[in-house]
Amino acid sequence: MALTTIRQEQGVVINEGSTDVDFRVESNGQTHKLFVNGGEDVVCFGFETPETLGGIESGVQIEGTDYAGGSLSIWRNANDDAGGYLQLGKSRGTAVNSDTIVQDNDDVGIINFIGADGTDRAHPIASIRAAVDGTPGNNDMPGRIEFMTTADGGTTLTERARIDSSGRMLVGLTSASGNASAKLQARGTGASAAVFDRTNDGVVVGFKRNGSNDVGNISITSSNTAYNTSSDYRLKENVDYSWDATTRLKQLKPARFNFIVDETNTLVDGFIAHEVSSIVPEAITGAKDAVHPVGHHEAGEIDAQGIDHSKLVPLLVKTIQELEARITALEG
Repeated sequence: MALTTIRQEQGVVINEGSTDVDFRVESNGQTHKLFVNGGEDVVCFGFETPETLGGIESGVQIEGTDYAGGSLSIWRNANDDAGGYLQLGKSRGTAVNSDTIVQDNDDVGIINFIGADGTDRAHPIASIRAAVDGTPGNNDMPGRIEFMTTADGGTTLTERARIDSSGRMLVGLTSASGNASAKLQARGTGASAAVFDRTNDGVVVGFKRNGSNDVGNISITSSNTAYNTSSDYRLKENVDYSWDATTRLKQLKPARFNFIVDETNTLVDGFIAHEVSSIVPEAITGAKDAVHPVGHHEAGEIDAQGIDHSKLVPLLVKTIQELEARITALEG
């Protein structure tokens, strides 16, 4: 049988019949600029012997000693907003264009980064994995991206961060922890979970509401950290300096207690949130006895109230001023 056949309906067919025959194209500087290895079912660019990289023998391999031989570029020239396009896909079918649906946690695409260690090229130093992140269906394909690296002295990839199907960025976590709606969550072991740094004094973390109004920030100097909430006079109205602080302060019930989760039962000073809510409501978040609703990843569990002790400072200062005025009057 002829190895090369020309058919009107198919064009040029090389190696018809799928025999173990190689196909090679030379360039000006390379003998194997394009090489189809018939026995291995691999297409090589720049060399002839396929390699196993990351434990996998890829169907298409590119290798070279310079950028021309060892790189891949995708460039699009068109008068529109689209650029080069690289697409990785996955189906559970066996035929081309099969619509057999993928399942939760299926790989959809993986990019591995591999360095030669002097022995082999089997172990990636880093990897980016796209996977199905939930139960898919027609026009419903939840996905996530995982970022993995290999530790010094190790050979196994470990996930360091992911962006899940809800748009959450998880660092050191593979599932949401605590407030499931938080878009950035980080966990550390034996070190800070997150570090914010800047080269000079100023804001390191800013807080906005609805993308426009600045409502606070965390700022630093060379030796201090400040936790700031908005307080500019131009943001306020109905300002009143003549209100009774002492009566309200006397309603507060400071207590000593330990937290149930603390196995050492260490006593601390503080307040019970719902006992403060009617006196300084702006200091309290959440509702008394609230639980997470159905559908939440902690459904039925405590949705705990919180307190911002700094919101009690104006009440304390005003009370001291009132007491000072009373003492001055008595001494007069």
